[in-house]
Amino acid sequence: MIPPYCERLRDRFDDYHDGELSPFLFQILRRHLEACPGCREEYQLFERVLEAVRHADAPEVSPGLLRKVVENLSGPGGGIPMNGRLFGPDLARGLEAP
Repeated sequence: MIPPYCERLRDRFDDYHDGELSPFLFQILRRHLEACPGCREEYQLFERVLEAVRHADAPEVSPGLLRKVVENLSGPGGGIPMNGRLFGPDLARGLEAP
């Protein structure tokens, strides 16, 4: 079982990696990684996964799917936040490949 303190700090790995923490939180996390072998190992795994994703080939997407995404985003309500949603209701419809 991961201690709650470690769990909260691990939730900030992405912000730490991207340099998006306040200087205070950055130092807290940096010092914790120096002192906690479990979190240090978990952060090293996090970095390896990011590096693998960065170098992975993009998946192939059918032209039909791309066309439908563009149509939905450019159509009525597409891509515009509505009712607290990130995208309009048309976005998810018709995304299946032909």
